[in-house]
Amino acid sequence: MTALITADESQVEACREFIRKYCDPEYLEVFDIYWAGNDERKMEKISELQEMTLALHTSKETEECARDGIENYTNIGQMYSTYLTKDSKEETKKEEYER
Repeated sequence: MTALITADESQVEACREFIRKYCDPEYLEVFDIYWAGNDERKMEKISELQEMTLALHTSKETEECARDGIENYTNIGQMYSTYLTKDSKEETKKEEYER
C-alpha cells in the first residue's frame, strides 16, 4: 500500500483498480486519503475518479435491472401463452365430451 501512494496522477487510476480488485473496500478509501493528502489537484483527481466509478456502477445496475425485467417479462408472457393454450384445449375437450 505504501508503494502505491507514491503513484503519480497518470498511475492513480490503475492503483485504485488494483486496490479494488485485490484488497478490502476500506483500503480504497485509505489510499484516496493518503494519496491526495492536502493537494487540491490530487483531491480533484480522486473526486473525478470516484464520480466515474459511481457512474459506471450505476449504469451496470441499470443494465442488469433492464435485462432482468426483459427476461421476467418474457417468462410471464410464455406462462400466460401456455395458460391460454391449456385453457382452450380444455374447452375443446369439454365440448367433445359433451357431444
